[in-house]
Amino acid sequence: MCSPNVHYDHRPRGFSDNPFEATASIATDAYPPRSGGAGPSALDRGDAPYQRTHPTASDDAASGHPYNSSSNSSGGGSSYAFADHRHRSSAPGSHHNHHRHQGHPDFPGRHLTASAVSSSSSTAASASLHHTITHSSSVLSLAVDEQRGLVFSGSQSECIYVWDLATYQRTTRLEGHTGSVLALELAPERNWLFSSSGDNTVRIWDTHSLRPLYVVYPAEDNVGDIFALKWCSELQTLYLGCQNTSIQWICLEGIASSASNGSQAATQPGAATATPAGGLAVRGSAHGGQLRGSDSPKVATPGAFPVSRPHRFFDSVSLSRSRSTNTTAASAAAASGKTARGAGTGGSATPQPPPPPLLRSRISEGHLGNADGDGGGIRAAGPEATGPATRPHAQHPGAATDEVISAASARLSDMSLTVPDALRHPEAAVLDPDSSFKRAVDASAENGAVVETLVVPPACSVPSAHFGYIYTFAILTLEGDHPHRKVLASGSGDEAVKLWHATPEGLVHLATLESPNTDGNAVMALASWKSTLFAGLQGGDVEVWDLETCTLVRTLRAHDDDVLALEACSYDGCLFTASADGRIRRWDRSFRCTDQWKAHDGIILSLASIRQPVPPGQPNRPRPVLQLVTGSSDDLIKIWNLPQRDGGAGRSSEYAVDGGGSRDQTPSAAAVPSAPGSSTLLSSLAQFVRYRSVSSVEENREDCRQAAHFLKACLSGLGAEAKILANLPGRNPLVLATFKANGSQSRSRSLSRSRRPSEQDRGDATAATGVDADAADGRSGPLSSSPPPTKRCLFYGHYDCIDAEGQWDSDPFQMDGRDGYLYGRGVSDNKGPILAAACAASQLLSQRQLDADVVFLIEGEEETGSIGFTEAVRAHKDDIGHIDVILLSNSYWLGEDTPCLTVGLRGVVRATIEVSGDEPDVHSGVEGGAVREPMIDMVKLLSSLSSGAQVTIPGFYDAVRPVTPAEVAQYESIARIKLQAAQPSSASTAEAVAACAQSLMAKWRHPSLSVHHLRVSGPGNSTVIPSKVSATVSLRIVPDQSLSAIESALQRHIDNVFAGLRAGGSANAVHVVVEHRADWWSGSSSPYFTHLERAVRDVWGLSSSSSPDHDGGGGPISIREGGSIPAIAILEKELRAEAVHLPMGQSSDSAHLPNERIRLVNLRRGRDVVARFLCALGQEHPQQPS
Repeated sequence: MCSPNVHYDHRPRGFSDNPFEATASIATDAYPPRSGGAGPSALDRGDAPYQRTHPTASDDAASGHPYNSSSNSSGGGSSYAFADHRHRSSAPGSHHNHHRHQGHPDFPGRHLTASAVSSSSSTAASASLHHTITHSSSVLSLAVDEQRGLVFSGSQSECIYVWDLATYQRTTRLEGHTGSVLALELAPERNWLFSSSGDNTVRIWDTHSLRPLYVVYPAEDNVGDIFALKWCSELQTLYLGCQNTSIQWICLEGIASSASNGSQAATQPGAATATPAGGLAVRGSAHGGQLRGSDSPKVATPGAFPVSRPHRFFDSVSLSRSRSTNTTAASAAAASGKTARGAGTGGSATPQPPPPPLLRSRISEGHLGNADGDGGGIRAAGPEATGPATRPHAQHPGAATDEVISAASARLSDMSLTVPDALRHPEAAVLDPDSSFKRAVDASAENGAVVETLVVPPACSVPSAHFGYIYTFAILTLEGDHPHRKVLASGSGDEAVKLWHATPEGLVHLATLESPNTDGNAVMALASWKSTLFAGLQGGDVEVWDLETCTLVRTLRAHDDDVLALEACSYDGCLFTASADGRIRRWDRSFRCTDQWKAHDGIILSLASIRQPVPPGQPNRPRPVLQLVTGSSDDLIKIWNLPQRDGGAGRSSEYAVDGGGSRDQTPSAAAVPSAPGSSTLLSSLAQFVRYRSVSSVEENREDCRQAAHFLKACLSGLGAEAKILANLPGRNPLVLATFKANGSQSRSRSLSRSRRPSEQDRGDATAATGVDADAADGRSGPLSSSPPPTKRCLFYGHYDCIDAEGQWDSDPFQMDGRDGYLYGRGVSDNKGPILAAACAASQLLSQRQLDADVVFLIEGEEETGSIGFTEAVRAHKDDIGHIDVILLSNSYWLGEDTPCLTVGLRGVVRATIEVSGDEPDVHSGVEGGAVREPMIDMVKLLSSLSSGAQVTIPGFYDAVRPVTPAEVAQYESIARIKLQAAQPSSASTAEAVAACAQSLMAKWRHPSLSVHHLRVSGPGNSTVIPSKVSATVSLRIVPDQSLSAIESALQRHIDNVFAGLRAGGSANAVHVVVEHRADWWSGSSSPYFTHLERAVRDVWGLSSSSSPDHDGGGGPISIREGGSIPAIAILEKELRAEAVHLPMGQSSDSAHLPNERIRLVNLRRGRDVVARFLCALGQEHPQQPS
């Protein structure tokens, strides 16, 4: 990985060939030496201290470098300066200071510090130093060619060193740049190495021959240092991040990957060279090959990318020079009578003139030659001109795809482009005799050298892409069926990260990620997993962004000094951060610091990784990081061995982070793989269980987020259109996915390409729906027309789970199959039922039997009371759309063998009561009897809430519906089945049936009150009288009790009781906080319930009787649940749709207990029940939303 965010000025002090730097004025104040560090950097070679700078009134004109080392003309050393990172349009005299924040109460997620979390893994193996390589100067950038076993290092001494990983000795020195080498980037498929420099150029090198191939000049002179490079192999495009705040790009498709066979070695000083370690200079070959046809790079259509408003300082220079360039050069060309032939031109989707060509010139023997080597020079623009040679350019659509990133915060809806004269009149776009490019050409020509060049077209640039220097890039890949899936992320000194949709037409701005942190820290480094972007900041923080929702997940307080380099490994689920304090830290996928070490005495400027060799035929397979390569200002390269953690999640080759499915990894967005002999349902569930998505534990917050992204990728692979929905700050996101009915033909074809059901899936699907999958599959023939969807069903579930406490017989987060059951946390509650329902919809879609839309809404906070769920549903009602029926599967059967349908749930009010005194904790042997103890008042208060099973709060039972004889008979019928299942050989007595029926009614039908725990202040030992006592109580409510009425009754009763205690001499105080509430739910005998009941009977082979008989052979039992699911009442109210509830698991599933399980038969048949229900739903007539 290159580290383009560090610059060392190679020019003598007081001299600058960059016009922006002429008026720079920086006031500095010395920084004290760092503790444990080197104080003044080893790079300084002098006594100048490391300095922090503050911008002055001339800040707009300053040349800001994150680490600016200006060489002393006398050779006496250099001084570090922290320059301002932004160009502003603020009034003169304004100042901006960078502060390091220590966390903010309103900050999303947690603000973690390394010291706070590193102790959790103090026993983990640490990295060990493998080898040290002495460098001739500071190591500004690094790149590792794993195929050839080479390390490339960019230096301050204007060259690139090549090191052999087998011997750790230098093999070659690549020369050609005239400034510090700031960034390195590899294009393995082209055998190219890109290097950028402070000399305003990019050079391309052949990694086979280690010879120079091309020099690339930016679109205009004096763009300043080129800090960032990023290669996109899919688009064959190189992106440049420049000091003048522009992003430029050049498409190299069709450009020859290696030197021409007939080229000769250049021997003049001006040519690029490769110098072996022995000191013999091997000059770069001359590249005089002809450029014809597809060899010319593409030129972006001008209308396909945004052109920002010209910057008041930088663009004024560029535009004025551009105008003078066209006039002066055209006159010179007219006088010479020579022609300029381009290396190819761009085209346009409209009849407007094409943009100017890329110039790929062959200069030899002291004159300017054209690309074909015919000795032609510059041709004047005039009536005599026949125009430049052009080649056809592919016509691209004028607008980028609408679906590029699901949660992009902004799009460019109306881009008004100002096309410069050079674009309207490309015949006038000729070389400026005063330009730096022309000077380089002339210098080479004087020495007889042969130089081959590429020039970025003016159209391939976004001027003022940021308001600060652009230090770093990252390439991201969108999930789904986007025609152009690449996104470029750019980080800048303006403290923002911008996302750009990268297409063959250019860049389109998608979103700007601005941190809520107001302290203002420049973005120095970027790295990513698929759905996660990391931004290393000045000051030591690392921000973690969720790219699906464009929200800041959390901020890591990673280092005490600036984070200058990042390396992310998707396979291992880890992140490496490198800092100016000389330290490296390793973070796991839950953002716990698992390793840290002092790597260098100087500033760590660059970071790269050496990974496991690429498996044959699997070039894109994620690979673990074996070694880490670090480069520093102490003139050293160090290679570190990383401990390889054996076993556990994250080591399986089937999975990968941010898109794959282990706890330490995220799955690829492609369909979830199906192992031989296993269905998609089981392989998906095995991956899903690996995520420790415990919503009640803060350190598992990232596991929950990754679980959401896995589920989104899984549903996409099954054929749904899925995305992530943001929740409240600091809360887990939701997943929204829609399986569109088969009326959407294009979507069906996409599914056919993305996932073909396994043989087991297809056989099970036939049994579930009664339709042969091969006969119903329309892939082999033309698409048949289907009626529009008649209904829309929403399936609700939750991907979070409770923690795995107690004694387990197997790893709770590794699914284990034993004796026909699947064991693991969440297999029954609620990951298994979610995937079963998703597979049902996917099977119907693949068979062209899905005649209703199926919307999945899966939350990640159910186990903590569905925090933020109501707000999220209201915010995304338009995305959810009209819903006819809500289906969920989040409860269990009454017993082991008879299927059930849940028709009611109790509600809940959970509150914390606190009694506190004025005095601190005291010793009972000293103060006992002299104080009114809060514990005694609490005991009296709790005893007043109930008497046996009866709740004694006044008015508590006023709204409860009376029990009817029909209800009693129904409960007795259920009781007989329950007793018969427990004792099959004996008949139940009437007394036993009545007692069992009363027990069921107490659990399901009657309200109740429970006291859960008591907490005390102080140490809690037997000799201390606590000054504060708290108790948690819950009240389960039933139809038709009101949540608000019960809350008020509880508060009123506690106040009245405590008033009596205070009248009796208590000086303590009481405080009540309602922490959670969920309304009761009662199902109805609707047509949807009838469809579900019939589906259960058909799949399980039950009789048509709706009432269970004494043999247990009747239809599914209608049962109630004593627990609460807040989302049901919320969804019914907000979406105005009724809900039906299908339990899949048995009563012995042990949800929330050790050894949670689900029977494999139940899981598969539950999937089949959902499939039949959706088939029946599709036969109904549509109902217009109210």
